[in-house]
Amino acid sequence: SITTTLSVAPTGKNTFIEILGDECKSSFIFLLLEWSSLTVDNADLSRINYNNFESVTDHSTFSLFQQNNGTKAVTLDECFTSFTQPERLDDDNMWYCTHCKEHVRAMKTVCLWRLPNILVVHLKRFEYRNSFNREKIGVLVDFPLEGLDLGKHAASESPDFVVDVTPAVYDLFGVTNHYGRMGFGHYTAYARRWDESGVEDTWIEFDDENVSPLDTPSNVVSAAAYVLFYKKRDII
Repeated sequence: SITTTLSVAPTGKNTFIEILGDECKSSFIFLLLEWSSLTVDNADLSRINYNNFESVTDHSTFSLFQQNNGTKAVTLDECFTSFTQPERLDDDNMWYCTHCKEHVRAMKTVCLWRLPNILVVHLKRFEYRNSFNREKIGVLVDFPLEGLDLGKHAASESPDFVVDVTPAVYDLFGVTNHYGRMGFGHYTAYARRWDESGVEDTWIEFDDENVSPLDTPSNVVSAAAYVLFYKKRDII
C-alpha cells in the first residue's frame, strides 16, 4: 500500500501573512490527514471530495442575510419568524422513529415554550465559512425599543404562553454594540433605567469611562447592535 498526505495549510511564512494579514490576532489549527490506499492505483483518490474538507452548513436563519446580499435591513420579527420555521434534518442528523423503527430525515421545529422575564437576544454577527474566511455580518437588524410582541412565535400547545395574565410584550432596556471586525474591535452599550413602575425614556451611552445621555433615542437601533436586553411588561 501507499500513504497519501493532504495538507490544507500554507507551506511558507510569507503565505500565512498574505492570507491572514498582519493585523490578524486569531490562532489557527490546520488538520493534516493521512490514509493508506488499498492499491497503488491513483484512481482511488477520485473518491475524495476535497470540497467537503471545508464545508459548512448554515442555519436557516442565515438565509435572511443571504437573500438580502448582506445589505438590506431585516426586522427582529423576521429573524424570530425564520428561526421558528420548520426545517428538514440532513443525513448526518437523522431522527430515530419509534413507530417505523428507522432513522428518518424528520422535520424539526424550534419554538418558544415559556417566556422569561428578561429576554436576551444574541444576534449572529460573525460568519464562519472556513479557516481563511471569517467575516462580520454588518446587516442592520431593525428592532423595536418598545412593544416587542412574541405571542405569535409561541408554542400554541403551551398554556403558559399567551393568556390574559401572561403578557408576551417586551420593552428594550439595554443594547451591547460591537464596532470593528472579527478578531478585534470595540464594545459600547446603551441602557435605560427600569423598575416595577416601568421603563424610563432617557437612554444613556456607555463608552469605556465616558458616560453620557443619548440625545436621539432612535440611534439605539444600528448595525452595530450585537446583544439586546428586553424586559417583559408587568402583568396588568
